[in-house]
Amino acid sequence: MAAILLLNSSTTNNVCHEEHGGYDCIEEHVKLSTPSLDLLECIDNVQCNESGVSGDPLDAILVSAEIIMSFVGTKKYTKRIFMLTDGGTAINDADQLDSIAQSFVDNDIQLNCILMNKNEHADDHDADDAIESWRDIQLDNDGGGRSAVQIENEKMLRYFALRCHGNVFSGQSAIAMMSELRAKSVLMRPTFSGYLEVSASLRIACKMYCRCREQALPSLKKESLLSSSADNTKVEMNRKYVNKFAVGGADGDGDGDRDETERVKSYLYGQERIPFSENDESRLSYHSGERHFKCLYFCKASLIARHYFMASSFVVLPDTASARAQLLLSCFVRSLHEKQMVMLCRLVSRKNAPPKFVVLQPRIKSGQELFILNELPFFEDVRKFPFASFAMKSSYVASKAQVDCCKQLIRSMSLMPSADADADEDADAQEALRPQQTFNPVLQRFYQNLSVRALDPQAALQEIDAVIVKYLNPSVLEAPRAQHCVAQLAKLFPTKLVPKKEVKKERAHWNQVGDALDNLFADMQVDAKQDDAEAGAGADADMELDALIVVEQVTEIGTAHPCQDFDSLFSKKNAPNLFETLSVSFWLVIHRLVDESFGDFGFDKALKCIEFHKSVSIREEECMLFNQELRKFKAKYSEKNKALWRELVQRGITLICKQDFAADAIEVPVNCTVTKQDADNFMNMEMPPQPAAQVVAQDEDDDDVDDLV
Repeated sequence: MAAILLLNSSTTNNVCHEEHGGYDCIEEHVKLSTPSLDLLECIDNVQCNESGVSGDPLDAILVSAEIIMSFVGTKKYTKRIFMLTDGGTAINDADQLDSIAQSFVDNDIQLNCILMNKNEHADDHDADDAIESWRDIQLDNDGGGRSAVQIENEKMLRYFALRCHGNVFSGQSAIAMMSELRAKSVLMRPTFSGYLEVSASLRIACKMYCRCREQALPSLKKESLLSSSADNTKVEMNRKYVNKFAVGGADGDGDGDRDETERVKSYLYGQERIPFSENDESRLSYHSGERHFKCLYFCKASLIARHYFMASSFVVLPDTASARAQLLLSCFVRSLHEKQMVMLCRLVSRKNAPPKFVVLQPRIKSGQELFILNELPFFEDVRKFPFASFAMKSSYVASKAQVDCCKQLIRSMSLMPSADADADEDADAQEALRPQQTFNPVLQRFYQNLSVRALDPQAALQEIDAVIVKYLNPSVLEAPRAQHCVAQLAKLFPTKLVPKKEVKKERAHWNQVGDALDNLFADMQVDAKQDDAEAGAGADADMELDALIVVEQVTEIGTAHPCQDFDSLFSKKNAPNLFETLSVSFWLVIHRLVDESFGDFGFDKALKCIEFHKSVSIREEECMLFNQELRKFKAKYSEKNKALWRELVQRGITLICKQDFAADAIEVPVNCTVTKQDADNFMNMEMPPQPAAQVVAQDEDDDDVDDLV
């Protein structure tokens, strides 16, 4: 809420004059109301009354205080008075300064006075007791082309502001502060007010305030350009629900709009949609109970990684009205800080709201002890992206020179110049970029243009501010040492142009099958003694036919390409238990390859399938099914087919253990209990000696028969 009073006005219009009289030349130009564009236009249109000298600045201050107190009453508001004056009108009742200032302190009203004159500021005083009267105020420049009335008024206003804990600014400093970039002010309202329940018998009254949250652009509202009245530009949205599969379709008139009773929500499950009525949805929703804030347990601070924090940050403070709550919270903060531990809690900010898993970190500041609250993820919130190690390929491992160059670049771009090795050791540490003075360039540019357009709708968009440009262009890279490191880095990490890959031959369509078959049969009639070039042409025809056959959609895992079939079916992700279903079918194919093998012809493919399934199981963190199937495989073939089992042991195929996940930088699943020792013991068994190969002389006539096998 804001109001505008004019001092030395040609019109007298204020509440105090109507009730008591004597408050002349004070006009309530704008009534106390919500600030708007009209208020800004009123300020812009105010004209100074150069002949007005009979108004008393102290009376104007009293009228302002009366307007504020009559509106506020017993409600909690921030009460401030901003006074702009050149001090040209005398203050008559100087002996009442102390009593009026005391009333301002009692009612928590702050005075901010802006002096529009040439004097910059008065001397600072360390103690209020050193000044007993307004005459004790010393100004830096008692002259400066000002009148005696202006000098005395400035002393009185500074003395009054000092007694009521106000501020006095010069016009130049006030304009400079208003021109600086600043953030939007937010009311200090607690997001949660209640008890922190450490145990059933120990509760601490506390309040939770938002400390850090992403500030987004304001929401835009659409208005009509065709409205004849400026007050009637609101646009409403009307939705129409039509069954697009009914007769007439979405554009037809046969189906019509669907009533709310004819609609139901549905959720996607695979490729199917599962409907839920409002009754089902209300019963399905999780009821967390009444709002509460409960401690679950304590743990070491090192166990909570920084990248686990979600959403916004909050501060938890004790209730200032309870001395017991302040003492208890202070004890927990200091104890956890000393033990380097944190508190894990369950938070339900309102009735039946989704519960949140939060961590309270102790923070001890100068004169304040508090908890910093951050939300932790549940298991479903954690994104797992396994990446291969750089050590897998020698070309991916950085050399010592490359690592040293990166370290030098990091040191040269430090925001603490005195922390640099080449800096003066006696220099004070000073940040080059303070977070408290770093503003969002998107928001600042938007609000700058918004304020201009508010006063002038036809104004052009303003150019981006130079300060904002500085935020987007780091100045640390302009330092000579940083430029040297960047040049050295370009030499150690050379780049080359990768040529564009050639476009592969388009896959043949089904209407070209006849031509491909004709070519195939023509190649089959070629004599077997044709040269290698003609044989190569026949191989190309075979490859073209294979390309045609691949277009068939894979529906099950076969024995021809079991690994490719598994990948093709698993990539669809059309069922929650797809991995288990495909794994069972995959192991049946492995047993088929072994049982239907002609000698040991199918053993190699079966073992490759086992290795493939082990790698996929590690990637998908599904180790139990693989270990169970491998144990069944051992029980079935370790004695029945010792040659197969010997080959499996030689390839090192064993159970999935915890170390397999650590090697791939994957978090070990909870259901993985096999250790490295258990996996080694799984393969340790006395294997029968492999029979020596016997050389048997064969007739040359049998070679053709062997080739057929």
